[in-house]
Amino acid sequence: MKRLLGLALILVCAGSSAQQYNVQRQMRCEAYPACARAGYRCQGVEKTYTGAAAGSAKNSIVQECVQANRPDRCGNCVQQCRQVARCDKVF
Repeated sequence: MKRLLGLALILVCAGSSAQQYNVQRQMRCEAYPACARAGYRCQGVEKTYTGAAAGSAKNSIVQECVQANRPDRCGNCVQQCRQVARCDKVF
């Protein structure tokens, strides 16, 4: 009986300490296209993605960039979104 209680206590303690380190993954992303036409500018975007959204962060920031640059007055902002998109882990 003592062994069973000891084992139960160890499992409970191990579970509670594991929960302390269950930090959700975060990704900070940005995309800043550059306009080639004088007098116009592309719209840059940045955002932090957490948890499950961090897995598709690169595609999400590209879509945010595309939406932010419609209509594309420069003619080349939307085309650049995928190339200039960058994501880094947040520690």
